[in-house]
Amino acid sequence: MRVPLLRALNFAVLAGGMTTTASDLSRPLGEPRLEHPTLCSLGVYWIIHGDDNQNGFIGLEYRKAGSSPWRTGARLFRVERRAHLMERSGSDLEVPDDGWLFAGSALLLEPATAYELRLTLEDPDGGKATGTLRASTRSEPLVSTTARVRHVVPGSGGGTGTERDPFRGLAAAQKAAAVGDLFLLGAGVYEGTWTISHSGTPGQPIGWRGQSAGTAIIDAQGHGDTRPGQGISASGSHDVWFEGHTIQNAIHGAVFHDAARIVVRHCHIRRVAYGLTATRNTQGTAADHFIDHTARVSHGQVSEVPPSLGFLNTDWRSALPALTQDGPAL
Repeated sequence: MRVPLLRALNFAVLAGGMTTTASDLSRPLGEPRLEHPTLCSLGVYWIIHGDDNQNGFIGLEYRKAGSSPWRTGARLFRVERRAHLMERSGSDLEVPDDGWLFAGSALLLEPATAYELRLTLEDPDGGKATGTLRASTRSEPLVSTTARVRHVVPGSGGGTGTERDPFRGLAAAQKAAAVGDLFLLGAGVYEGTWTISHSGTPGQPIGWRGQSAGTAIIDAQGHGDTRPGQGISASGSHDVWFEGHTIQNAIHGAVFHDAARIVVRHCHIRRVAYGLTATRNTQGTAADHFIDHTARVSHGQVSEVPPSLGFLNTDWRSALPALTQDGPAL
């Protein structure tokens, strides 16, 4: 039987297109890994070798620990090669030049809940693998009801921290700060950069809370001619919480290099170039920050996430546009 030349050529092209090479086969490099959990999501990644023709994928399923059935999540995203590398610090992940990083998240989960995640690598060219992980979402950080309460008002020194004899100024309060303390800042303007020199511990943070939302104003510039670099300087600190403050008149509203477990809640940041900055992690300890209902406000407009730099492993929640303030152009 004679086969027409055109049909034979088409068959040859199709057959050639189905050729599979060893480099097209997908195989995992190690086990899938978890990212730091957040309140409502669990991030995962898996490094894969091969799959040069990029037709492999990784499916994600999840469920509450011990329950069934599995729920289907979005497939993991194939990260462009070398896109995971940061310009200055590179990356802690070792992804070979001929490998692929796949990453994704199970979303809209319940806080403080244990989950199981099942990842399935599939490739039409061959190479199937499954990995199961167990993790829990974070609980919302809350100040203990038994924390020692101390009082602060604007001033230049003195005071014992009682309601009748509050610390006068943040520097005086900072000197007396101890693990587990909760400082209530009275209404008024606290001038100058606020430098944090004392840290709490996990479960016993040092909290700094405005007694009335937005009325404790951290004014870094004060009566100076120029804005200083930082409104709050808390680099190297850990387990320090800031709640209900207005932070203004600085290049950076607050800086948290090499810091851990910082909470910023119900704060408003204005007249700054950057809201929050945390771009250094030289000790590998920067993790578990919690940014909640904090906004940068300018000209009456609220940004749900402040223009910020860095912040690895941080739980962000939406801004609360309850207090808007007009400010000068930056």
